[in-house]
Amino acid sequence: MFKFLFPFALIVVFSLAGKAQILDSTRIKTPKTDTLIFITQQDVNDYVLLRKVTDTVGNLENYVRIIKNAKEFLALSKTSYERALQFAEQNEKL
Repeated sequence: MFKFLFPFALIVVFSLAGKAQILDSTRIKTPKTDTLIFITQQDVNDYVLLRKVTDTVGNLENYVRIIKNAKEFLALSKTSYERALQFAEQNEKL
């Protein structure tokens, strides 16, 4: 039971502690790592500022998907966050 409640408890703790709205989460499990990744509203805000996006209406789902893919790629490889975002954006266009 602890195995199922632990991720939920982490979501609650991080959302209360960081006062950040969690938009999505994913878990990456490999033989060497078990990582829980959160995508927050602040991540989206940072992405919009970094990419100098002017059209944000109706694109939240796309931005969350790009950030989620970038964070997954970042967790599995040794690269910069900027490179991971570029990779995720390229995959999104395909």
